[in-house]
Amino acid sequence: MLTLVAVVLTGCGSSASTNTGGQGGQGGAGGEGGQAGQGGAGGEGGQAGQGGQGGQAGEGGQGGQGGQGGQGGQGGQGGQGGQGGAMAVCTPGTTRCMNDGQETCDSAGQWGASEACALGCNGDACTKVAEMALGNSHSCALLTDGTVRCWGGSEYGQLGDGTIGAGTMRPKPGPVLNLTSVVHLASGPEHTCATLADGTAKCWGHNGFGKLGDGTFTSSPLPVNIAGITDVAGVTGGHSHTCAWLTNNSAMCWGLNQFGQLGTGNVSNSMTPVAVVDLTTAKAISAGGRHTCALLQDETVKCWGDGSTGQLGDGTSGAGVKKLTPSPVPGIANAAQIELSHYAGCTRSVAGSVSCWGSNSFGQVGDGTTVDQPNPTQVAGLADIQWLAGGVLHMCALDKDGVALCWGGGADGQLGAGVTPGSQPLPKAAMNKPGAVGIAAGDWHTCVWHSDANATVQCWGGNGTGQLGNGTTMGTSLPTTVVW
Repeated sequence: MLTLVAVVLTGCGSSASTNTGGQGGQGGAGGEGGQAGQGGAGGEGGQAGQGGQGGQAGEGGQGGQGGQGGQGGQGGQGGQGGQGGAMAVCTPGTTRCMNDGQETCDSAGQWGASEACALGCNGDACTKVAEMALGNSHSCALLTDGTVRCWGGSEYGQLGDGTIGAGTMRPKPGPVLNLTSVVHLASGPEHTCATLADGTAKCWGHNGFGKLGDGTFTSSPLPVNIAGITDVAGVTGGHSHTCAWLTNNSAMCWGLNQFGQLGTGNVSNSMTPVAVVDLTTAKAISAGGRHTCALLQDETVKCWGDGSTGQLGDGTSGAGVKKLTPSPVPGIANAAQIELSHYAGCTRSVAGSVSCWGSNSFGQVGDGTTVDQPNPTQVAGLADIQWLAGGVLHMCALDKDGVALCWGGGADGQLGAGVTPGSQPLPKAAMNKPGAVGIAAGDWHTCVWHSDANATVQCWGGNGTGQLGNGTTMGTSLPTTVVW
C-alpha cells in the first residue's frame, strides 16, 4: 500500500511538486526632492559721488543661498507573494498500480488512497474480470491480463487445469493451464473455448461428436488447438457443436450436425471446422442446443438448424422442421446482439429493447405466456438493455444501471431474487449488487461481474459442483460472491 508524503514549501519558492509562490509587489518609487530655490541677486553698489574723492562703491550683497531640496520619500515595501497550491501530478481519472494496490487520480490532479487489488496489478490498473462463460456445472472468467480461471465440476476436464474424472470439482477459481493472451471466451454445457490474440483458438473439456475441433473424440483437461483455423474473431459453444466467426466475416462450425446446426447444407457431423455456406457478413454468432444464429453486418439475423419449437424465428415450427443453411429472421432490424438459450433465441437492439422467439414452455420468450412463439416478440418491461445471456430454460438481461433481470425457468434459483419458480414469463430483477458491467448464463446458474478493484463476481442458481465459486456446493437463489 502506498503512503502519501506531504511537501513543505519554503519562502516564495516551491518544491517540484508545488506551484511557485506569487512574486512580491515592487516597492513604490521614492518622491522626487524639491528643486533648490535660486539665490537672490546681490544689490548693485552705489555710484561714487563726483568731486571729492569718491567713496568706494558699496559691495553688492551676496545672493541668498538656495534652499536644499526635500529628500524623496522611501518607496513602500512590496507585499509577500501568496504560497502556491499543489501542482497537478496526474491526469484526473487515470490509475496507477503497484504493490498490488491501485490509486486513482482525483479531480485536483492528486493520487488518491490505494485500493488493494484482489487479483494483483495488470499494468496501471488492478486485474479485473473482462468476460465470463458458464456451462452446465462449471464457470470460467477471462481476466484483463489475458488469463482464464475456472471453477466447478471437471468430470470431462472442463476446468482446464489437468484434472478430469467423475466427482472431480473445485468450488473456487483456479487457473487454466497453458493459456495466455486470451481475448474472448465461450462455453457449451461441458466444454469451453478461448480465442487468442494471434487469431487462433483453443478448447478443452468434453469432446463428444468432436466439438473441441481437434480432429478427435477424446475429451481434454487441457486446452487443445482447433485444427486448421486462423483469423478467429470469436467462438461460441452449443450443446454438442461449436462455431467460430472469422475476421473476414465468414464462419465455421464443427461437432454434431444432426439438425443442420453446422450450416453446411447437410447433416454430416465434423470433428474439424467446416465452412457455413452462404454466410459472408457475420459479425457475431451464438450457438444454442440444436440451432445456430448469426448477427450480420447490416444488423439483421440469420438462423439455421432445428426449428421444431420455432427457434429459427421465421414463423415455422413443428416436428422435423429444420434449415440446413442460414435463413433470415423476419422482423429483426437494428440488432446489436444475438443470444440463444437451448431452444429459443433473443436479440438486443441498438436502442436497448429485446425481442425473443422459440420454445416458451417455461416463459423464456418473456411475453407473459408459456406458448411457443415462432416469430420475434418484444419482451415486456425492458429498456436500455446493455447485454443478454441465455441458459437452457432461462434468459437474463443487464440494464444500464448494472441490474440483472431474468425470466423463464427458475427451479434451480437461476433467476435470482430469492425465488425458485417453475416458470416466470416476465422479467424480474435478480437482486444483484447494482453496477455490474457484464452477465453470463449457464444451464442452471447465472453470474454478473463488476469492474472494481475486488474483481467482484456474483452468481446464483445451482451449485452441486461448486459452480457458484463461493467455496461451497449449496445452491442459492440469491446472489453470492465468488471467493478469489
